[in-house]
Amino acid sequence: MNAAELQALGSELRAIREGRDLTLPEIEDAIKVRAKFIEAIEQGNAAALPSPVQARGFLRSYARHLHLDPDEWVARWEDALSGGRRRRVRRAPQSTPSDPRRTSQKMPVYSPTVEAVPKRRSFIGVLLVLLALGVISSAIIIGAGLASSAERNGSTLSAILSPVPTELPTQPDQTATPTLSPSPTPLPNPNLAAAEAAASAELAIQITITARTWLRVTVDDAVVFEGMPAPQTVLQYRGTQVRLRAGNAAGVRVVINGVDLGILGARGQIVEQVYPQPTAAP
Repeated sequence: MNAAELQALGSELRAIREGRDLTLPEIEDAIKVRAKFIEAIEQGNAAALPSPVQARGFLRSYARHLHLDPDEWVARWEDALSGGRRRRVRRAPQSTPSDPRRTSQKMPVYSPTVEAVPKRRSFIGVLLVLLALGVISSAIIIGAGLASSAERNGSTLSAILSPVPTELPTQPDQTATPTLSPSPTPLPNPNLAAAEAAASAELAIQITITARTWLRVTVDDAVVFEGMPAPQTVLQYRGTQVRLRAGNAAGVRVVINGVDLGILGARGQIVEQVYPQPTAAP
C-alpha cells in the first residue's frame, strides 16, 4: 500500500470539493454515503472504510457527484492500494462547470465522423430493401383478393397483373475512401511564447496561490512540491522543464521569466500544464 499516494489522492478530492463550496454533510445528503467515510477517503485512510468493495462504490459515487471520471479515480485508488503494481491509464482532465448545482445539464452535441458515413449509407440501403419488400407484399395481397372475388362472383378475372420482379436491384458499392481534413493547429499563447523566447536554457517560474487548491510541481522529472499550500503562498523554481497539476485552476497564478501568464483556468477545474509547451511535429 502506498499511503502517500492515497493521501495525495484524498487531498486532491478535498481541494476540488472545497473549491466548489461543498461541505461533507451536503455530499452525504446527495450520494447517501456517511460523512465519516467520505472524510476517510479524503484522508487516504483505507483502513477506516468498511471493505474494499464498499470503498470503491463510495469513491465512484463521490467522483461522479463532483463531475469527475469515476473509473479513473477508482483506478488510481486501486493502484495506490496495490503499491503501484497495477498499470495506471491516465485520461485527459475533464473540464467541469464552476458550480454544478446551478448549471443545467446540457445534452452533448455530436458531430458526424468519417466512420459514420458508411453506416448511414448502409441504413439507407436496408430501408430501400424494406420498401421494395413492402411493395411486393402489397401486390401479392391485392392479386389474391381479386382472384378470390372473381371466384365468388363467377366472373373471370379480367385484370392481368404484371409480373413482380423476383430479384431486387443490387445496391451500388457505397464504400468510399474518406479524405480527412488536417486538424487545426491551436494558436499559441502570446504571453507564454514571449516567456519561452526570453528563456535560454532555464526557466524561472513563480507560482502564486490565490485560493485553496491541491498542487503538484515537477521540475525536470522530480516532484519538488505536492500538497495544499495556503493562499498568498509564493513558490519559485528554476529548471529546463516545469510541470504543474492543480485541483482548482482558479487558485494558481503563474509567472515565467518575468512574464505574467495569469491564472491557470476556471474555478474547480483540474488542469495539468507543462512549461515550455511541447512543439508539434512538422
